[in-house]
Amino acid sequence: MDQSGHTPKHKEHQHPGEDHKVLKKLDDIYHRIQKDYHLSKLKLSEALFNTQKKIEEAYEDAKTRAAKIKLRVWKIFLVFTIVFYVLGIGFASVGTFSPSYTIQKVSFTTEISYNRAMANRDMLFNNVSILPDNLEIFTVSAYLLTPTHPAETKLPGIVWSHGMVVNAEANLHNAMDLAAAGFKVLATNLPGHGDSGGLWDFGLNGLQVIWSAVEYMSTLEDVDPSKIAVMGHSNGGLVTTRAGIFDKTPLGTGGKIKAVGSIWGYTDLQDTFKAVLGTDVIDDEKWGVFLSTFMGCSNGVISSEDVARRSIGGFINGTNIPNYYLMTGDTDGLTTVDIQFTLFEQATDGWYNTSILSSEYEKNPNINIENLGNSHFSFVNGTARKLTILPGQDHVEEVLTSANMDLMIDWMVRSLNLAPENHIPRTCTSKLNIEFCYISRIFGGYFILVGTLMLILMVGFLTAKRIFPKAADTIPKYVPLINIKENLDLKEEEIHELVKKDQEFRIDYIGDPVKFVNSWKTKTFYMFLIIGCFISGISISWLVDQYFLRFWLINTYIWQYFWTAVFLFGAVNVMIFLNRRGEKNTRKIDLKRIGLTFKGFLKAFQFLIFVIGIPLLSYNIFAIIFKYPKIFPRPYSPRLYLEVLVFFLMTFFFYFNLEIISKTQLFEKQNIYPNFKGYLQEIVINGSIIWLMWLISYLIGGVFINSKLKWLLLQGNTGSAAIVVIGIIMIGFQGFMAYTSAFFYQQTRNIYAIAFIQAAAVTLLMTGKYIFIYSVI
Repeated sequence: MDQSGHTPKHKEHQHPGEDHKVLKKLDDIYHRIQKDYHLSKLKLSEALFNTQKKIEEAYEDAKTRAAKIKLRVWKIFLVFTIVFYVLGIGFASVGTFSPSYTIQKVSFTTEISYNRAMANRDMLFNNVSILPDNLEIFTVSAYLLTPTHPAETKLPGIVWSHGMVVNAEANLHNAMDLAAAGFKVLATNLPGHGDSGGLWDFGLNGLQVIWSAVEYMSTLEDVDPSKIAVMGHSNGGLVTTRAGIFDKTPLGTGGKIKAVGSIWGYTDLQDTFKAVLGTDVIDDEKWGVFLSTFMGCSNGVISSEDVARRSIGGFINGTNIPNYYLMTGDTDGLTTVDIQFTLFEQATDGWYNTSILSSEYEKNPNINIENLGNSHFSFVNGTARKLTILPGQDHVEEVLTSANMDLMIDWMVRSLNLAPENHIPRTCTSKLNIEFCYISRIFGGYFILVGTLMLILMVGFLTAKRIFPKAADTIPKYVPLINIKENLDLKEEEIHELVKKDQEFRIDYIGDPVKFVNSWKTKTFYMFLIIGCFISGISISWLVDQYFLRFWLINTYIWQYFWTAVFLFGAVNVMIFLNRRGEKNTRKIDLKRIGLTFKGFLKAFQFLIFVIGIPLLSYNIFAIIFKYPKIFPRPYSPRLYLEVLVFFLMTFFFYFNLEIISKTQLFEKQNIYPNFKGYLQEIVINGSIIWLMWLISYLIGGVFINSKLKWLLLQGNTGSAAIVVIGIIMIGFQGFMAYTSAFFYQQTRNIYAIAFIQAAAVTLLMTGKYIFIYSVI
């Protein structure tokens, strides 16, 4: 500011040289920045290209390694399946086929016995009826065994009957032994067993089968109708004994049964239950909840009348049963030696009383007594009697010991007045020891069954890739041996640049968690799904008493299954509630990630058909060839199949809840397993979680089992041992299913699929009639 107060003006012009220098400097800076920018862009592109190339190479390497892992798994399944099937076929061939006899599958109906029963429906014996409440005509399946080199033109015939819970196929080795000794043998499936029709009712309906079988055999051209006997083990012994007692009545065959052989015997249900359970269960409704069905009593309780109708001791005497041979092991947990003595006393009209027999047994446990020392008793008039107590043999050993069959064969030769040289026991004529044949047949069946289980895994492994291609493709994606952040040393912005270029890399390699869906629509759908299952479970439980009385084993355990499912349902809902509250300890639920969509349901059902259907068909083909018990051979019955469906839905409800909890809350899917060990690790962790949860929920559900079962469990007798054995089988079976389901989940990532598989397996175990029965309603 000058003295006048005015601000002086800047010089309007600068030196031209200075302006030029400034512009040149700015231009140099601009060109340098531009050059650096292009160079940086080129370097970044080159770096990204090289990085992506490394990733692709690593991905291809990972796929190669994953393929090797899958090939190794495939080879394991294939090798074990072939090995078990080959062993099964080998052992089954040795134990089943023989040059001594031929085996033919036959069937016949109970019409002839039904007509007699209807004509004499009001007939009573000791004021009770021995006819079944649900009298009907049904088809009986059986095996007809014929000696290949018979010594006689007309063969003696024997009707062989299996025990309860098993079937004709399971006890076919006994029929084979008889056929090899020169007898024409008809091995029948009793009502409710194998693929016979009818319903099981413990000793009533079975009479219709035995009498119809005797009539069928008497019509065969190569059988001498005057030389037919009946024989059986356990329940088969009970039924054949009763058939012999009433054979000469208007209900029987008119005396065509000439001899009876029974391996195991009882006087009546009351004495047997006291011996087995240590208590009297008659007229007790709490015991009747499950035992009445097990024993074939339709009124929900085992009454005194039920006992009388199914009794042997109440009817048998010294004249009404033809040439009777009773044989029992002294360690048989389903009866007692004293019961055998009582039965033999009644069968000889007191000629041998219980006190004398007990005294003899104390001196020598190897009891082998005949009543032929008295002239009143003889084979000719059908009053011959024999009792054998087998030292150290239990209920299973009785029917698996060939020496016992030798004794039975000798009795039949004498009873039917046959030439002994024409019916030498198989142990004397076979090049192989008969015990080896028995064991071979048993092992052959088990090997084929295990081979079928391996086939289930193999079919599931191969089928999953086609039905669930996205889930199957994730297997190599979870095998990569690289971690981008660690191994490729990329910056965060470079990673995101890659993500923009290929979204797949984020899922495959970086390991970012899939975002969970948590919308109100998802929660609503999920709640309706669970509530629907719960309501279905309640409805099913209401129908239990109406539908499940045919399956006694299910009737015993159904409430435990139901309450276990209810417990799991409660746990699922607590989980959802905490999730809605935003609790950090719960994981958000993504239905799509675990396959809970309609499309996922349809795929899971398709998967079930392949995984269960193909191996089941394979097993049944082998079962038909080698005469083993078939799985699910039930005669058509709408109500029967409805019961199976209801039980399947009940068990599905249970496993569905169990798997939801596991897969959404407890089990975190591993994104990386770099080798075969890691591949198995995911299965082991997942399966162990499921198995542990099942054990916990099973114990919780066990609180609700029948109070009598809880009491029985602590008694330390045969009944408690049976419960423990069944429990161990169930725990072991569930362990197998837990790891199998974990394997299938690894292939499918679908909850429906693994719940279907587990429910189908349990349903087949309970109702498939490989073993077990269906009973009265």
